[in-house]
Amino acid sequence: IEGRWNLSDNWSTDFAYGYLDATFDEFVFNTTLDFSGNQMPRSPKNTFNLALNYEQPTPLGDFSTRLAYSWRDSIFFEADNNVRDPESSEDALGLLDFNTQIATSGGWTYSLWARNLTDERYRRQVLNSTGSSQRGIWAEPRTFGIRASYQFD
Repeated sequence: IEGRWNLSDNWSTDFAYGYLDATFDEFVFNTTLDFSGNQMPRSPKNTFNLALNYEQPTPLGDFSTRLAYSWRDSIFFEADNNVRDPESSEDALGLLDFNTQIATSGGWTYSLWARNLTDERYRRQVLNSTGSSQRGIWAEPRTFGIRASYQFD
């Protein structure tokens, strides 16, 4: 489910909700491990997004800004759903992002952006190697940047 609500000529909000029932109907790994009925890896049951947008024409160009929050349920990285490895999951997570930009009539767009404003520490992926050792691939911390782009007509 997703939508947009225009609060005024300049303000709007975007929202989205997703529900995913991704489970294995049948997954017999070997004679001792049956993952049937388990949640599929990297498949959060619930996701939610909410953003507040502001847009305004100016003498310099079209100014816009966006503050966005996204949330997802906990996930498993492996089909065993932590039976063999209790560390191969990640808790529910919420992230806050920001972007502001001005698009000029000459084709240039200048923007300032920030991701993961609350500096959440979470693993993007877990890779299992021999035995039960793991290598976690961590997501980016709080990140800021500027961007300039040009659109050719």
